[in-house]
Amino acid sequence: HLESGGTVHYLSKYDVGRSLSLAHLLRVNLSRPFVFLVTEPIVTLISLYIGIVYAELYALFTSLPIVFQDHRHWGRAKGGVAYLGIGAGVLIAVACVPIQARLYARAANRGPNGKAPPEARLVVCCLGAVLVPLGLFWFAWTSQPSKPAIISITARAPFGFGLFCLFTGMVAYIMDTYTIYCASAIASTVVLRSVLAAIFPVIAPTMFHKLGDQWALSLFGFLALAGMPVPWLFYIFGPRIRARSKNAAKLVDVTISSQGNTVVPSTAVSEKQRDEEAGIPEGEGVAVETELGVGHGHIGTSEKKDVLEEKV
Repeated sequence: HLESGGTVHYLSKYDVGRSLSLAHLLRVNLSRPFVFLVTEPIVTLISLYIGIVYAELYALFTSLPIVFQDHRHWGRAKGGVAYLGIGAGVLIAVACVPIQARLYARAANRGPNGKAPPEARLVVCCLGAVLVPLGLFWFAWTSQPSKPAIISITARAPFGFGLFCLFTGMVAYIMDTYTIYCASAIASTVVLRSVLAAIFPVIAPTMFHKLGDQWALSLFGFLALAGMPVPWLFYIFGPRIRARSKNAAKLVDVTISSQGNTVVPSTAVSEKQRDEEAGIPEGEGVAVETELGVGHGHIGTSEKKDVLEEKV
């Protein structure tokens, strides 16, 4: 750490001896999400799957006026009722969050050092992956004007429920998997899903007019069905896949000593590997020493520890 004017400045060891110019920061940080997108199987599959589901949500927003206003001859005010199905599904999923939290707590209690594996986040995703295509096929084949509208509206509740489960669970999975790289990994998913969400609403009206309501919605259902194995794949084989990843960290185990002051971080990415990637010669890591300062805006320790940050 450095002191100037009585102020303590902390510096990650990965920033020592490296260029921190604006051009360098922009080049590294703007390119890393795209590198992850094409080199990390976890990020690639999750980004593609979440992107398709997210794009289907926007396509549904485009299709509801066609199904209910054009074909059922509803007015604009009445047509707004059609959106309640997705909203109801999301609200039910929100109400079930405590159940997911309880399941995760149980997994943490069984895990080493009280930490659950990242795959514990995917329990609800496995359920959501089943409900999303179910809701789409249900909506597809009850969208005819001859069918009661309430059945067609209710059909989108499973889609909303599954959508919420997939988003929250998979984002949490990425955060637990990539730890110091999680911001870049999540940015990769945002890029792809934003592109797909911009394309699907443009082509959706043409699909409905060319294929009809049933088959246009069924096509969305088949896309969701094709992606359904993704969360199951990571839930079952996640540890093996993470072990083969260059950037994915298993877990950051944080243990507290008997004195309650020492923090010991340990990751799957070795110190030597990180130093090599950061261009730091072996044995020249920077240790940061702080003092116990309860009541002064921080709590530190008299022990030395490495500051782990996402390297740039």
